[in-house]
Amino acid sequence: MMIAKLTCKTGPLAGSTFFVRDEAVIGSTPDCTIYLRSGIISSRHARIFLDTKKGVWFLEDLKSFNGTRLDGENISGKKRLKTYHVIVLANMFEFIFQLAPQEELEEKEKPEPGKPPEPAAPEVSDDDRMARTILLDPIQAAVPPRESPPPAPAMEVYLKFKTVKGGEQSVLLKQGDNTIGRSTTSDILIDNPSISRHHAVLILQGDSLRLRDAGSRNGTFLDERRVTAEMPVTTESVLTFGLVKATVSKQEAHTGEGSA
Repeated sequence: MMIAKLTCKTGPLAGSTFFVRDEAVIGSTPDCTIYLRSGIISSRHARIFLDTKKGVWFLEDLKSFNGTRLDGENISGKKRLKTYHVIVLANMFEFIFQLAPQEELEEKEKPEPGKPPEPAAPEVSDDDRMARTILLDPIQAAVPPRESPPPAPAMEVYLKFKTVKGGEQSVLLKQGDNTIGRSTTSDILIDNPSISRHHAVLILQGDSLRLRDAGSRNGTFLDERRVTAEMPVTTESVLTFGLVKATVSKQEAHTGEGSA
């Protein structure tokens, strides 16, 4: 019996190998079979599954925001998989898909000589997709620990940019991810043809601010340097999204408490 083997080449799971028996959902929520913690990955981005009647594997894009590519071509819906493919999610996360014999998985499961076998896992119901689909090393399988909430920010942070009509717009950033793009679903909507629908992400944690490109067509720049990884942003920084320049300003946060 041939099973699917996925090897992650880029991103936080780079170097990890996943064996899929029948289905794996890839997305940015921890309940997905393969969890990619990223603001540019949709909550349920794509899935790989076996059509048991035909004995054929498929890749399906689950209407993701930033797209799924199979061997360099964007796909919609499902596409049949053969022996070897390159799958890229959101123009950033690359996986190598291969068909592998069942024996390779069985070999991986064998305990090392002299090492006691792992305790048997408790029985699970058939609808428990995670338990019967994918096998991970203990470190990979653990759900990332919850981060302690950041301290209350002392400053409010604003992104300022020029509008198409020449006016200036100032947008208050929220804690966490602030998506930027031409899509109406973006947290910060910039209506400019040089801006991609999902262009970039500003991540605010406490008073710390970082910038990440979201696979934009015309690029994201910080002080004229193209953004290829998360970069820190200060009030001295000049941000460029396509042809739109922006700056960041801070002011003391309003606590909402009245004076004594």
